[in-house]
Amino acid sequence: MLQQTQVARVIEHYGVFLERFPDPATLARSPLADALALWQGLGYNRRCLGLHRAASEIVSRFDGRVPRSVEDLASLPGVGRCTACAVSAFAFGTPAAFIETNIRRVFIHWFFPGRKIVHDNEILPLVERTVDRGQPREWYNALMDYGTWLAGRV
Repeated sequence: MLQQTQVARVIEHYGVFLERFPDPATLARSPLADALALWQGLGYNRRCLGLHRAASEIVSRFDGRVPRSVEDLASLPGVGRCTACAVSAFAFGTPAAFIETNIRRVFIHWFFPGRKIVHDNEILPLVERTVDRGQPREWYNALMDYGTWLAGRV
């Protein structure tokens, strides 16, 4: 839900959505129209479609359990490599490297000061080398918070 949607808007929907669809099996069994009805106001309805399709595949391919590996996560509909790495890091504590806006901002600030154009393929190796292997969830939370703070200084 947070992909390209502000936190304040997601908060209004998140709890209601999880209450109605507490696990992949419940979402997979439910009509897509029911999920879309609760998704109203979040925009980018294709994300809800992907989530519904991913829930079906989680049930059929992974016995109803969200897969832990980046490769398996990335094989789900609507889940790219970056999202798979983020889910793996936050949900399972895997030190998978990924970039999002605030992480990007931190690495540009420290490693590419003054550069106007920096490509993700320049940043990702740095993220891979610096990710906290023992506490990736905390590491990424700190990076994102710091990136938000940096944004307020510009």
